[in-house]
Amino acid sequence: MKENVDLIREINDLKRRKKQAVDEKREVTLNKEKETQKAIENIERDIEKNNDEIRRMKNMISEYQRTNDQNRRPNSGVRLPALDRNN
Repeated sequence: MKENVDLIREINDLKRRKKQAVDEKREVTLNKEKETQKAIENIERDIEKNNDEIRRMKNMISEYQRTNDQNRRPNSGVRLPALDRNN
């Protein structure tokens, strides 16, 4: 009889340890998932910042090209004949 009680205690102890191990594993998995989600959010935020910077730079390039085109010397209409160097 005492042997049965000892075995039941051991079984209950093993069940308790198994439950703790499963709970710890679940907690570790959840923490990893949370860390992964945070990393993904940070990457998405960085991508959005980079896209904003690209748009800003494209706008600057367009503005520079427009300004440069406006400040460029106009093309001459008629080409003058070459000078005669013999005189």
